Amino acid sequence: MSSEQIEEHFNLSEKIDYLIGHQYELPSGGNIMFGKTDALTAIDVNTGSAKRFDTNREAIQLIAKLNKIKEYFWQSCY
Repeated sequence: MSSEQIEEHFNLSEKIDYLIGHQYELPSGGNIMFGKTDALTAIDVNTGSAKRFDTNREAIQLIAKLNKIKEYFWQSCY
């Protein structure tokens, strides 16, 4: 299998775009926005029309997962 076939088979481009993205949708209708600087990572949780408790619960789970993945990704890039 060529590298292009592997990339296409595992949909790597889309997964990398997701990892370096800044906005992530939540099932409840809210979203999370990440902002990274040298000093800190800012995370904004927007509830939209959803209930705050549901959105915050979903956000906590996704933030924990993404923070680990993003930190590893950024360390390996620099």
